[in-house]
Amino acid sequence: MRIEIRPPNYFDWLTHLNVNKDSKIADIGCGNGQLLAELSYCGFKSLHGYDPFLAKAAISEGFSLRKMDFFDIEEKYDLVMFHHSLEHLPHPSEVFKKLSKILNPSGEALIRVPVTDGKVWKEHREYWFQLDAPRHLFIPHTQSMKILAERYGLDLFHISFDSLDSQFWGTELYKKGKPYMGTDITKEFTKDELTDFKEKAGQYNKLNCGDQACFYLRKK
Repeated sequence: MRIEIRPPNYFDWLTHLNVNKDSKIADIGCGNGQLLAELSYCGFKSLHGYDPFLAKAAISEGFSLRKMDFFDIEEKYDLVMFHHSLEHLPHPSEVFKKLSKILNPSGEALIRVPVTDGKVWKEHREYWFQLDAPRHLFIPHTQSMKILAERYGLDLFHISFDSLDSQFWGTELYKKGKPYMGTDITKEFTKDELTDFKEKAGQYNKLNCGDQACFYLRKK
């Protein structure tokens, strides 16, 4: 049996960024800190996670998880990451304003977020599973991200789409009146349908019409 081995997703994310193992990195909405832990294992030495819903803070040399709201951050960073957390924050204009303040000169930001560029949104509207109301407060279009970046002195230098097959099967579940969480998709869709969803996701990403994207910004 052939086993496919590929590097972690964060290798792809970091490829476009000017970071090294001494860069000071913040992860906004870090959850349990899994991503930061993996970066720590790879040798990154200054990692800081922020999440107001953390059960408890954890601080050690070069690694910290802090129970704190994004708008209360005072430290400055070489890289600030939002991995599907921006859409949960109110007032996107204020988020970009704050982001610009906490980035060091030439500091960078990686923002991964659902987008309304997606063909799934345009075709299925209220059934698009990434609407996720009322948890998602803001879902941008690539053009709105460009406008916000420019307004607050940030250069949006790269965009890549990284949507998944869930944009199709999740949306189809909603159309069937079934929940996204807890539903066994292998009982709802055939193997061929699930394979088709994965292939279609890859095609949509290449055509820049997937339902989520990575935005790479740099402070001017």
